[in-house]
Amino acid sequence: MKYPITPDYLQHVPDELITLYLDLETYIIQKICESLAIQGEPNATALELIRQLQRRGMPLTEIEARIKKTLGISQKKLTEALENAAARNNAYYSTAFDALGVVQERAELDEMAAEVEAITRQTQDLMRNITQSMGFGMRGMDGDIVISNVQQTYQTILDKAELRVLSGADSYNVAIRDGIREMANSGLIGEWVEYSDEGGTVYHRNRVDVAVRRAVMTGVTQISGQYTEMAAESMNTPYFEITAHRGARDKDGPNGWENHKAWQGKVYSIRSGDKYPNIYAVCGLGDVAGLEGANCRHRRFPFVEGFSERTYTDEELAKIDKPPFTYQGREYSAYEATQEQRRTETALRKVKRRMIAEKAAGDEDAYLADAARYQALNTHYQAFTKAAGLPSQIERSFIPDFGPKEAREAAKALAQQG
Repeated sequence: MKYPITPDYLQHVPDELITLYLDLETYIIQKICESLAIQGEPNATALELIRQLQRRGMPLTEIEARIKKTLGISQKKLTEALENAAARNNAYYSTAFDALGVVQERAELDEMAAEVEAITRQTQDLMRNITQSMGFGMRGMDGDIVISNVQQTYQTILDKAELRVLSGADSYNVAIRDGIREMANSGLIGEWVEYSDEGGTVYHRNRVDVAVRRAVMTGVTQISGQYTEMAAESMNTPYFEITAHRGARDKDGPNGWENHKAWQGKVYSIRSGDKYPNIYAVCGLGDVAGLEGANCRHRRFPFVEGFSERTYTDEELAKIDKPPFTYQGREYSAYEATQEQRRTETALRKVKRRMIAEKAAGDEDAYLADAARYQALNTHYQAFTKAAGLPSQIERSFIPDFGPKEAREAAKALAQQG
């Protein structure tokens, strides 16, 4: 019987919400850049322009309305995603309970419904925190990087441009270009809050797409975990089988469980000295670097002796990944290959954000330079993916307002440049 929450399902469940926030990010960057459009003016005139823009400030009415709309849509889509995760678990365990002759009490069902509702509320609060705390990572006048909201980002770019133009070091175009590049390289950053068991509060800052992905995956994982604990108790089993996927982390760490490939796909026990290894000691269940920790796509499901059958044999697990391969003189394992894919996808998103910003600001020179960078990254991605024998996931480099049409425009602009 196929597990309700597979690694592939967990990887893609946040996609719709991520696209929503990437669209918001693109919209905000374009709005800021349109207000900072490159000017072909002498420095004396440019200084007056900067001061006019500083006095006027960034018009926020439309941006604030867009943020509010995005939050409303995201809360609805988040609820749907978590309800779907609960429904998948319900269907899976109902079938398993029927096969085992396990009868669930009404109180157990009510308790599970309450747990799902509580996790949904908590995840919605987390998404609200991310949305309301969004800003750009900008280096202030003192040199320190701080998370600046839209108005502060706009003012920071102008303040730094004013100093550079006043000093005679740069023109308006160069000074504004560097500010826009810094903003686009940062992308929107969101803050999310994690409450520790000791009652303390831990703050995390991530790119908004990373923060949204983690929030959704955390909610789905928590719901799945509640069903897992309930089912294991109802089935009266101390054993769990762990899911497996290609390209799992294969790097060793100080605790041993950092190497996920070593323990994936096997059966473990919550007891020590049992016929199966201990799930805490071997897999690091509960540790941030272990099973079901940060960015881990593996999940555990109850395993009943004499009833359950392993999804993978040990021989199949040993061959789940393709052998290491060499690309441009360097050897890559399957995990390292997927990491190179992710790095290139991240670089592609960054250069696309810059091109969108440069186009909105009317900075043709910077746009052409990044168009060449985009083409080089895209060529590398396709060649590396083919050499690694991996499926292309170029959709992970998606940025709203930069699709095939914009790619063709960039290629045409480079061709015309000669």
